[in-house]
Amino acid sequence: MVKNGAASAVKLDVPIVDDRQSAHLQITGTVKDAAYKVVNGELVFERTLHGLRNTVLLPAGWDVAAVSQSGTLGTYQGRAFVALINLNAENNYRVAIRARRRT
Repeated sequence: MVKNGAASAVKLDVPIVDDRQSAHLQITGTVKDAAYKVVNGELVFERTLHGLRNTVLLPAGWDVAAVSQSGTLGTYQGRAFVALINLNAENNYRVAIRARRRT
């Protein structure tokens, strides 16, 4: 992987040479900022997301109560997550997720 400022590039083992070829990449990363806050006892995640697919993993002990976009809910190692797919023509979309403490 080659980093160029905020962008990263990966050299493919087999280069793409025409429009009928594609590559499947699995990209993982984390964003650690103030996207989470607690409002009236609910955990609120609000952020503009970029790209086709995004997954928001909630902190341990919280369950999803509401999501502003269509998504798939699930659990990973006991923690709730929301998997989102961006189907609009733009490369970004705003999402808000509300969660309640697990009882």
